[in-house]
Amino acid sequence: MKWNQEFSVGIPEIDEQHKTLADCVTSIEQAVIGRERWLAVHSALQRAVDFARIHFAVEESLMRIHAYPMLGEHIVEHRQFSKNLERLQEKTLTADVSQEMISFIRGWLEIHVPTYDMPYAAHFFSNANGVKQVVAAKLGRPCSDGAPRVSSVLDGVLALQ
Repeated sequence: MKWNQEFSVGIPEIDEQHKTLADCVTSIEQAVIGRERWLAVHSALQRAVDFARIHFAVEESLMRIHAYPMLGEHIVEHRQFSKNLERLQEKTLTADVSQEMISFIRGWLEIHVPTYDMPYAAHFFSNANGVKQVVAAKLGRPCSDGAPRVSSVLDGVLALQ
């Protein structure tokens, strides 16, 4: 799956994570197309599962920090994806579900990013000035203009503790 700039949410760290998820899909596709052993396909799928878990935790943490009003719906969407991916992973033990797996992950990313992630990014940008002021005050230095950076926000949260 090729990364498409149309899927950019404008937050560099989140865009990089989405690119990594797209790379996971590509790894699964290549393992299937190359008729690699089940272990290669399963390993590529496990990488996608593990990375999605990390990515979801980052996104949900940022949504909490930014008081995103649609956090609950977004969490449900993440959990449903994870549950479906786990079911597919279990099915791989008894059947070849390679094409179903690729279609599911690809389709989910193509719908999820524009439908669910772009709105939270817009919310983050609308609240970015307030967050930057809090972070800057806690860190004792100004934050750069532009996209809210995950690392800057997380540094600010740690400084609040």
